[in-house]
Parts: sequence; structure tokens; C-alpha cells
Amino acid sequence: MGELGFMGIPFPEKYGGSGGDTISYALAVEEIGKQCGSTGLSYAAAVSLGASPLYYFGTEEQKMDHLVPLASGTALGSFGLTEPNAGSDAKGTKTKAVKDGQEYVISGEKCWITNANFARTIIVTAVSDYDENGRPIISAFIVEKGQKRAVHYKSI
Repeated sequence: MGELGFMGIPFPEKYGGSGGDTISYALAVEEIGKQCGSTGLSYAAAVSLGASPLYYFGTEEQKMDHLVPLASGTALGSFGLTEPNAGSDAKGTKTKAVKDGQEYVISGEKCWITNANFARTIIVTAVSDYDENGRPIISAFIVEKGQKRAVHYKSI
């Protein structure tokens, strides 16, 4: 699908995309899903969850470094939200991110993350602080597989 430009349908060519629109992307998800539901889901997760947050919220540098490979189809993305005791309820996130100098140390457990074993880039959610009422502030971190000290994971 990457070679055919499917991974970049909703993203501008500037970022390695195909320059399509949301309707074209939705039609692609629908047609792929008609043939194989699992493939449609994996495709939608890679684009909507793994790449779109970078496009909508990333800095220009993050887009060039991380979105371009995802949108051009040379890498796969994933989104790490789900946890064993919280499911996909973001408010229940227990994974922590603690600032250590210029870096964050992320510790916690994620599960059932679509494409995680194959993804080069994973957007990982973690509690990075608390507001004045004690409610968790959840941040999203870009983690590259193989990044020194970034993450340790095991396949199951």
C-alpha cells in the first residue's frame, strides 16, 4: 500500500503524501476493509492514529522527520494509548513521563496497540503533570523504534 501512495492519501505532497482529501481517504479505508477487515483496520490505525497527530499537531521539524516516512509509505506508525487497567479510556492512563534534563523518561505498560510490532514511529500517551485540581495532564510523545533509551517493549 505504501508503494501505491495509500499511506499518504490525506497528507500534502510536501510531507510525502498523495495530496488527497478526507473523502478519498475514507473511501480507501472502506474499500480495503471490504476485502479484509483486519487490513482496513490496520491501515486506518496507521494513518489516522499513527500519522495524523503528527500532521495536525507536530512542529515543522517533527513533520519532516517523522511524518514524511509515514506518509510516503516507507515506515509505519502506531498510537500507544490502551493500557491493561484503563483500556482506551485516556483519563485512566497510568503510564508516566518524567522530565530528566532535556528528555522524558516514560514508564508504564501499554497493550493491544495496533501495528506496534511493525511500526517505526509510535505516538505514546503518558501522564506528564497534574493540573491545579490534581487531574492528570496527558501528553503525547513521539517514540522511534530503536531510539536509544526511548522504550523497552516485549512482543507477546
